[in-house]
Amino acid sequence: MDDLLAITEAVREEIKAKVAINQTSFKLWFGEMNLISLNGEKAVFSTLTELRKKVLIERYLEDIRKALTEVIGFPVEIEFQVMDTGKANEGESLLPPPKFREPTPPLRFFTEPQEKIVFPITDKLLFGKDTPEVDQYKVIDRKKIKELIEEVDEEDLKKEKELEQILSTHPAEKHTLLDDYTFDNFIVGESNKYARAACFAVAKEPCAYNPLFIHGNSGLGKTHLLYAIMNHMRQYHPDLKIVYKKSETFINELIEAIASGFTAPFKEKYRSADVLLIDDIQFLAGKEATQEEFFHTFSVLYENDKQIILTSDRPPKEIRPLSDRLRTRFEGGLVVDVQPPSFELRAAIIRKKADVMGIKIAPPLVDYMADRLNSNIRQIEGVLKKLYFYTSFTGTDITKEDIDKSISIVDPGNIPTSVMVDRILSAVAKKYGVTVDDIKSKKKTDNIANARHIAIYVIRKLTPLSLKETGMAVNRDHSTAHASEEKVLLNIRTIKNYGNELDLLIKEIKGV
Repeated sequence: MDDLLAITEAVREEIKAKVAINQTSFKLWFGEMNLISLNGEKAVFSTLTELRKKVLIERYLEDIRKALTEVIGFPVEIEFQVMDTGKANEGESLLPPPKFREPTPPLRFFTEPQEKIVFPITDKLLFGKDTPEVDQYKVIDRKKIKELIEEVDEEDLKKEKELEQILSTHPAEKHTLLDDYTFDNFIVGESNKYARAACFAVAKEPCAYNPLFIHGNSGLGKTHLLYAIMNHMRQYHPDLKIVYKKSETFINELIEAIASGFTAPFKEKYRSADVLLIDDIQFLAGKEATQEEFFHTFSVLYENDKQIILTSDRPPKEIRPLSDRLRTRFEGGLVVDVQPPSFELRAAIIRKKADVMGIKIAPPLVDYMADRLNSNIRQIEGVLKKLYFYTSFTGTDITKEDIDKSISIVDPGNIPTSVMVDRILSAVAKKYGVTVDDIKSKKKTDNIANARHIAIYVIRKLTPLSLKETGMAVNRDHSTAHASEEKVLLNIRTIKNYGNELDLLIKEIKGV
C-alpha cells in the first residue's frame, strides 16, 4: 500500500507540474484520486463520485496516463472505480479508501477553523443574478460551497468553472509551497552561487535588489529559488502579501478579466502585492496587451518600494519581441544567471537527493550518472524517481543497466556511446544490405565500403568519439576514418538528395 501511495503522490506532482490547472480544480478532481492496484498491464485508480470519474476520464485521462508512465517507466491501461464507502458491490470485497498524504503545508481549499469564509464574488456567478459590482464581499457558508460542488451538472461543467472563478478570488488563497524548497537544501556550486546569494539577500531584506532577474535554461533550479524566497519570507516576514504566478497564468487571468469586463479585481490582486514573483517571464514576448498591463503593474510596485522577482530562460536583451521600456526596467535591477551544473555539483546533487529518497547508489555509479546526466537538475530528479520505484518493487541493488534504462526513459536522446555505436552500425548495415561484420571486415566491395564510410560519418556526428576511436569501432585507423568522413561530406555537396537520405537515417537512429 505504501508503494501505491508513493506512486499516487508522484503522479499528482507530475500532473501539477505539467497540466495547466488551478489549485481549486486540482484539489477537486485529483485530491481524492488514489491508485489502488497496479500490475504490468493495468493501473486502477479510485475516486469518490461518478462525476469525478467522468471528469477524470473525459478531461484528464491522457494527462494521467502520461504522468503515470513518467513515474513508473512503462505504459499501462488505466481504469477508474468509484469507491463505495457504504456497502460492497454485489459480493465484491469493500476496499477502504487509501489515505491521501497531504503535501506539507496542505493544499488550502478552505481556511481552518472558520465556519464561514469571506471573499469577493458576483451575485451572478453564485446565484444567477446580474450585478455589475465584483468588489462587494459576501459571506458564504461552507455548506453552500459543498452544495455547489455536488450540484455540478454531469452533462455541462459550466458550474464547475464558475466555482473555480469564485474560489480563485479568495483573498486567503496562497500558492502551495513544499517545505523541501529551501535555501538550506539548495545545493550550491560555482554555476549557481551568485543567484543563490542574490535570492537569499532579497528574501532576508526585500528590495535589497529590485527588480531581481534570474535567467538560465530549464531545470537548473530557478523555481526552487523562488519557492525558497517565499518560504523564507513567510517565516521571517509573515505580514508580507506575496503573489507568485507563472507568466502563462498571469496572461490567462488577464485575458479572462478583459473578456468578462472585470479588470479591477485583476489589477488590485497584483498591484497590492508586497512581493511579486513571476516565473518564466519570457512568455510575455509578443503579447502587447499583456506587456502593457505588466508594465503598469511593475511601475506601481516599483514606485511603492515593493519587491519584484522574475525568472526567464534567457536574459532580458534576448526576450523578443519585448518593449524597450520593459526591457530597461528588467535590466535596471540585478540580473543573475544560473549555469548548467558542473560534474562535481551534479554528483553532489545525486548523492544528496538519493540520500533523501533512501536510494543506495554505489559511488562509481553516482559518477557514471553525473557524467551522463549533464543537462539539468530536473533530469537528475526524473532518473532518481525511476530508480526509486524500480528498487521499491524489485528490492534489488541498483545496477548500471538500471541507470541506463531510467535515463533512456527520462531522456530518450541520452544514449551511452557504446550503445549508440552498436545502434549506428546495425542501422547502416540494414539500410545498405550488408552485415555489421562486413562493415568491420577487410572487404572493399563498393556496397560494403560505402556502408563503412557512412557508418564512420554518422558515428562522428552522433557520438563524442575521436577519429582514432571511431576508426577502432570499425577496425580501421584514424587516417582511414578521416578519409571516409571527407568522402561522405563530398558526396553531400555533390550528389543530389544524398544529404537528405543521410538525415532520414540519422533521425531513425536517434528515434525522432
